[in-house]
Amino acid sequence: MPADTNYSQILEKLADSHQERLANALSTLEDNVAKLMDSAPTKDGKLFDLEWAVSARPELQAALEADYLAEVDSAIRDYSKVAADASKMLSSYGDFTKLDSTVISQLQRLSFQGFQGIANEYLDVLANEVYQSTLTGRAFNDTVKNLRQTINGVYIQSDSVEANRLVDVAANGTAAQKADAVRQLQTVYARDRVGNNLRRYSTQMAQDSLMQFDASINTAIGKESGATKWKYYGSTVRDSRPFCVEHAGQVFTEEEITDTWAGSWKGKSSGDPYIVRGGYNCRHHWRPVFDAEADNIAAETKQEKPSASIPLGLPALSKKKDLTNDFDKRTEVVNLKGSTLLNKSSSTGYVIESNGEFATRFNQGWTRRSGLSYKEFNQKVINNNDLKAFSAETLSLIKPTIEAVDKLAKTIGVPKIRTIGPSKSKAVADMGDGALGLNKGIYNGYGKKAYTDNGELIVAELKAQQKVEELQELGQRQYQRYLELRPQAGSAPLSGTLADEYFASIEAYNKNLKAIKAAEKKLAAATKAARPSIASTYVKGGNKADRPFSASGYFADNADLGKATIFHEFGHNVHQQYFATRLNLRNPPLEKWLKSKFTKKSFYPTKYSETNPQEWFAENFALYNMGRKDLVDSDIKDLLDAMLESKGRLKVHNGFNFETGEYGGG
Repeated sequence: MPADTNYSQILEKLADSHQERLANALSTLEDNVAKLMDSAPTKDGKLFDLEWAVSARPELQAALEADYLAEVDSAIRDYSKVAADASKMLSSYGDFTKLDSTVISQLQRLSFQGFQGIANEYLDVLANEVYQSTLTGRAFNDTVKNLRQTINGVYIQSDSVEANRLVDVAANGTAAQKADAVRQLQTVYARDRVGNNLRRYSTQMAQDSLMQFDASINTAIGKESGATKWKYYGSTVRDSRPFCVEHAGQVFTEEEITDTWAGSWKGKSSGDPYIVRGGYNCRHHWRPVFDAEADNIAAETKQEKPSASIPLGLPALSKKKDLTNDFDKRTEVVNLKGSTLLNKSSSTGYVIESNGEFATRFNQGWTRRSGLSYKEFNQKVINNNDLKAFSAETLSLIKPTIEAVDKLAKTIGVPKIRTIGPSKSKAVADMGDGALGLNKGIYNGYGKKAYTDNGELIVAELKAQQKVEELQELGQRQYQRYLELRPQAGSAPLSGTLADEYFASIEAYNKNLKAIKAAEKKLAAATKAARPSIASTYVKGGNKADRPFSASGYFADNADLGKATIFHEFGHNVHQQYFATRLNLRNPPLEKWLKSKFTKKSFYPTKYSETNPQEWFAENFALYNMGRKDLVDSDIKDLLDAMLESKGRLKVHNGFNFETGEYGGG
């Protein structure tokens, strides 16, 4: 294992350890603050003594220093070993200067001051809560719960019934019960990520402080050693920023770093790019490199560069009108260079019938059902985007990916995607005759999650849960009233006002049932949106049962999920259109080749790839162009490598002639 990779893993383990230690320290602090409040004078269950409230501040400060800052100080003492390990790691790559111990001590003090600043902020919050509660005569129990909430962030009420139960257990249960309840509230319900609390910021600070200390050490050593180039490296996890994934493993000059980091992306933090790196909670690092190693890294990076120009990162959010206009202009150029007549030759590569109309392979059924001629159908469906159903977020998200596959189409020698619109099926997406269909519900979901802060999504889920519970409670009251009004068996029929109320109760109850179903549907969507996607960790040779269903399962970022699917669908366009002619349109040459290679000996990276040769190719194509060549079948990888290296379309590959659709010749 490379020295920098090993060092990075050690840092990550240490960061995780520090987060756990601080979490335990905050649990202790919470309990000690609650014990301190037990000494508060109360009257009728309420605080009233302002003199005591003022005197509580130094007690709160002492608790913060003893329980929290003492543990922080202990953790930061570990930084000395980090500095030593950094020097050792760098020594394996060249003759780097050792950093003076005074500088290391100064950096440690700066790190501690960062935590101290947070502690002081929350001392003010805690002390003010005690004072204001006393001033207003707030109930003692409510005050204690608010103080606990300020520290660990799990005591907010008015969520689900189960969350409320756990809140009560966390406040009143045994130590073991409390620990389990807090764990569930933090992990299952993500309560500590909503609103301001000391735990939320401490967890982030534990990660950022260590990584920024390491960055400061490496930057100082590199500059003292005369290095002018820097490698950006580190592990990629489920929630790694696309920006970091794109740049990891590459070497940059100081000027390139300044230019590249001048951009904007989700989660970026301000400051020195050498120190802040990818932003909050970033696990990537800078390592100084000398010129000789930089050249070797650059050569390796060039060899392993993804085949397509993959648009990583979150694109800027644009207005829907502007996006729609951009897509429509693109479609005019892709199809007929602005001409509205289908009987004019297209330069895009799509097959033209003898009558001048575009040939269609997949849309005959649609034309029959619509009552349109092929010409009319082409004009209405294939030649025109239908973007009304998509949000501005979705269109912003997919635009760079469409631009990327446009470039890839030119390189490979196939027609570009002609139009984009809602999918004709319930599938995530579909492709036929150059028309890309996207499931509006799924893709609008990708767009919403990508451009919405996760905390907002969690709050939206909680509100949706509350709405369902309110409607359910209303339904119970309505049903009870119905039972009260329902005539007893054998009694005379209801009449007059009573009858009106009886039938109105039935109508109201049934109406509310529909409202509950609608609210539950919204809750399901909100829950799905708030839960992070988890990327598959399957590798070749692993248990086949661990494979994801489709290629998108290897990615967690919402932009990447949608991106992988578009590459998949464009893969279908490749096998449908590569060397396609009027004579072979329904059995094109590449599909013949795929059938010959689709055997038990093939590697199937996903469960869906086993469906048929076409899906096998599309799944492999997506992974290849998403930078996961390690998951691509060897036959398909060799073919795609050859396609990209060929100047123009690849006519012959390993004995197969794509012009004739047969082995031999050429």
